[in-house]
Amino acid sequence: MNHFPSGTPTQSILHFGQNVGQDRFQVWAPKYVTFLGIGQKRKTDLIPLSNIAAGSVPVAMFAGQSDILGDPIDSQWTEY
Repeated sequence: MNHFPSGTPTQSILHFGQNVGQDRFQVWAPKYVTFLGIGQKRKTDLIPLSNIAAGSVPVAMFAGQSDILGDPIDSQWTEY
């Protein structure tokens, strides 16, 4: 854990957390929670995944036996 998350930008992790928290795939919201964390999570525009035609964007997946984020079981589930 000394170098976790090994080169992943903090903003990427925060964006992932926002998407999980809102249960939707939305544009990055820099001020996701208001000052002092007092209520009102911010919803931004959805990212239009339906505009991406199947097969038009190459995708690579990487998984590792000891990787706590990209383990083989979760990666297999995600692939299908």
